[in-house]
Amino acid sequence: MTMYAPNTVVIGNPARVICTVEEYKVKRTAMMRKHPVYDVSYSMRGRITDEKNKQMQQDLSHTGGYVV
Repeated sequence: MTMYAPNTVVIGNPARVICTVEEYKVKRTAMMRKHPVYDVSYSMRGRITDEKNKQMQQDLSHTGGYVV
């Protein structure tokens, strides 16, 4: 098993380092400013309603989004 430096983000098979955890956090935070962000009520755990589901599908028809 290969060991990687602490606080690194590793993806793929074979695994490879893509960035530090801090760099990943900065990238994701910037993406969340550009794309829709929904609260837990937009998830199955939050028992999303049909109305919210339809709205989210419209919002995300040409982009990605986040449920936080």
